[in-house]
Amino acid sequence: MLIIRILLLTSFTCLFLTACQLASKPVIEQGVVVAEKVEVRNSTGLVAASIKEVKRGQVLDILERRTANQQDYIQVRIPGENTMEGWMEARFIISKRIVDECNKLAQGWKDTSTQATGKTKDKLKLRLNPGRSSEVITLLPANTKLSIVGRARAERQGDEKPTNTANEGNKYDDWYKVRLEENPVIKAGWIYADSVEITPPDAISALPGAGRRFIAWEAFGEVTDPETSTTEKNYIILDKYAYSKEDEIDFDRIYVIAWDLASHGYKSILIESQIKGLYPLKVEKTPTSYLFNVSLLNKEKKTIVTRYQIKLEDEAANKWLATKIQEPKPTTSKPAKKKK
Repeated sequence: MLIIRILLLTSFTCLFLTACQLASKPVIEQGVVVAEKVEVRNSTGLVAASIKEVKRGQVLDILERRTANQQDYIQVRIPGENTMEGWMEARFIISKRIVDECNKLAQGWKDTSTQATGKTKDKLKLRLNPGRSSEVITLLPANTKLSIVGRARAERQGDEKPTNTANEGNKYDDWYKVRLEENPVIKAGWIYADSVEITPPDAISALPGAGRRFIAWEAFGEVTDPETSTTEKNYIILDKYAYSKEDEIDFDRIYVIAWDLASHGYKSILIESQIKGLYPLKVEKTPTSYLFNVSLLNKEKKTIVTRYQIKLEDEAANKWLATKIQEPKPTTSKPAKKKK
């Protein structure tokens, strides 16, 4: 009987000490699980036992960071009725503060339509701001799909060298602001532009021609070609000479194309070259036409919002007319002469 009492007392003491330890260990910060499913284990050992499975989006308390077996680990506390602590690989969890900052970026860009799509050429760091010294959000795997909504330039720091050797004489790097449409936790950030492969639709991928690169595009209208039995879209395209020295601008040509039912290929309906344009391209559909706006720099380097209209003239032939909308010039009216 005495032995049983001693064993019970020992068990209660262990439970009490464990509870005190759980309650006393300070929380460094909160983290959000970014992997679909992760096993939380009882140690950082190679054969550690699984104690709980957590899922993407779940918020955990971060207690400690540690490197073991050449791997970074984080000790977490899982909230709930039965509070549990364990270890997981650091790459599967991200600071909630950073996630909140990403959400702010996404919210600020929500009214900007996707300008272009792309994918990472290799593993690539997603950052909170443009620039290599900016805080890293996460490491994106190769071929991660990106929605590009803008661009910025950031001065290269110290001895940093560009990834693209063609930019060695340039003191600035280009950065894309991107949305991650397929990621439910990390929704937006900035990424190094030279490490992104632009992925236009297959139908128009060869259209700009040699020496030019896509900057933005958006489809308008579509038509079914009875000869090819395919449905083809029409496009507004912004592109730029690939070796342009005009680093401050985003595009230098507007190129509007429509599917031609006679030749069964694309035909240009508007080309405006030698311009200095800036993101974003904004397209609006009206009951009778499509309108799109771009920002162009004038000779004084002032930004002028320029509007264009695309109107369907012949639906059967898919014939469209694209024109620049001439804004009315301000007039100064002379005061009426007083009658004597």
